[in-house]
Amino acid sequence: LTRIARINDEMWSELFLNNKEDLLLQMEKFKCSFDELYEKIKTSDREGMREMMRCSTVRRGLFDKE
Repeated sequence: LTRIARINDEMWSELFLNNKEDLLLQMEKFKCSFDELYEKIKTSDREGMREMMRCSTVRRGLFDKE
């Protein structure tokens, strides 16, 4: 991670384009989740927000076990 943080603009663009399909897929997933949270906040859907946070906690727990 430290090495990636120090790369220049040429290397960043190469990295992004070489991983374009996977990167776009992950960005789309993030965008959908962000839009879902945006709507829950906008409509004051407290239970919906809490459910999203509970799911995130479970996912994080699985990630930490690996």
